[in-house]
Amino acid sequence: MKFKYLVSMRHFMVTLNFIIISFIGAQFLLITQYILNHQLSSELLITLARVPASPMILFSECIISYGLLVLVMYILYHHHFSTQNTLLLLILEFILAFAIFFAVRMNYNGIFLLVFIDLLLTYRNLPTIQNYCFWGISGITFLLLFSFSNYSLLGVFFKMPSINTYLNFLPTQSRSLLVFFNNFLVSLNLITFICICLGYVIYILNRAHTVQSKLHSMQKANDELKSYAAISEKIAQEHERKRIARDIHDTVGHTLTGVAAGIDAAMVLIDIDPKAAKTQLQKNISCN
Repeated sequence: MKFKYLVSMRHFMVTLNFIIISFIGAQFLLITQYILNHQLSSELLITLARVPASPMILFSECIISYGLLVLVMYILYHHHFSTQNTLLLLILEFILAFAIFFAVRMNYNGIFLLVFIDLLLTYRNLPTIQNYCFWGISGITFLLLFSFSNYSLLGVFFKMPSINTYLNFLPTQSRSLLVFFNNFLVSLNLITFICICLGYVIYILNRAHTVQSKLHSMQKANDELKSYAAISEKIAQEHERKRIARDIHDTVGHTLTGVAAGIDAAMVLIDIDPKAAKTQLQKNISCN
């Protein structure tokens, strides 16, 4: 799987989380208006553990905190910072995720999955064992955070209003439709998270396979280069032998030819002029 597909899926997850958070905030806002119009405020206050904040403030908190989170994600993904500044931005991203979690009154915790995916894809080029440990610890931390950050566990302690409490004031058909859309969006976010994680695993395996293939090709090329160097050395040695043999042949052959000619001349002169023959032999000896 190509990394650009994972980035596209992350963009989809960012958009999906914006829809979910806006949808939850809008439900608080619109259902509160419905309750006021039908004069059910007293029943709502009896049901809730404490007086809720203004639904408009709640909706604004959701939009603003999520906008800030997306801005921090964008900055981390497209810019490089020192280790200290990067750590500060990661802490800020984590704080904003908690701010969103409380802005929706703990009725949605899928935002932590988005933060983990953003962390995973932003810092993907970390191949050392220490960083593998970091990813393992981070994954377990976010998994535990996702598992325990739900309304049924924390709502009792923080006295946050549940979206289901508001939905119970709606007619059955409207309530069922909203519950369906809430569950559908949350499930879609979880499925997207799982798909990105699986795609990331495939991406890592493909990259490892590509690296191994390149290493194998480099080793093969290195072996071929060594063989070529050995052959080139043998060819050079053979050329040198032929050059030396040719030089020996030309030099020695020329010398022997001169000696033979001198001996022939001496043999001709030895009967005619022994002194000249002796001179010729001495000349051959001095020249060779």
